[in-house]
Amino acid sequence: MAIVHVTRLSHDLTTAGVAIVSVNQDGIVEPASLQATADPIIAAFDDSLAAQTAFENTEARDRATDDIDNNKSGVYKSLRSAAAIMVDELNFLRDDVVGVASQTWDPANMANAAGVTSPNFTVTGAAFGDVVHPIAPYTLAGIIATAYVSAANTAVIRLHNGTGAAVNLASGSWSVQVIRHTVLSPRTMAQAKTAMQNKINAGDVD
Repeated sequence: MAIVHVTRLSHDLTTAGVAIVSVNQDGIVEPASLQATADPIIAAFDDSLAAQTAFENTEARDRATDDIDNNKSGVYKSLRSAAAIMVDELNFLRDDVVGVASQTWDPANMANAAGVTSPNFTVTGAAFGDVVHPIAPYTLAGIIATAYVSAANTAVIRLHNGTGAAVNLASGSWSVQVIRHTVLSPRTMAQAKTAMQNKINAGDVD
């Protein structure tokens, strides 16, 4: 049976270290002295359309990766500069996270219209004005959970029971996440273009 995907077979042979000059649809290689070395690879060759499609997809992915990483044309430099600006923005958002802390807490039984406050969570850098998110380890069954900075480097969770009946939550690992929102004006398109140009001029995307 003739080999359909000869180009891929040639690729597989050379990748395996068989330094052929060519191979034809009958699996005959040049130089002939390499035939015996090539035969096991040819016998195992998957000539199916599925294997060819997978090969072409891999080749296309590798070319695209190389273009993104190394192509010096204006289009790809622009793409890399845009990606660099997005990374800057994401890193800025990450800086908004002051810290996260966790501890085991077994909230006391809460009568209706009553509440409890957690032990202190130590979050280095937490300050008044920061936003604190409480993270519960299970369903709260109608209990309202809020959290706030109670002192420098310290946050607490406050639970309130408005369900109409007493609730006793189980022990679990509770967490708080402290966020500090920096108020910035929206970036204009002109500013984005300038930032991209600065990346290119600085050689950050070469």
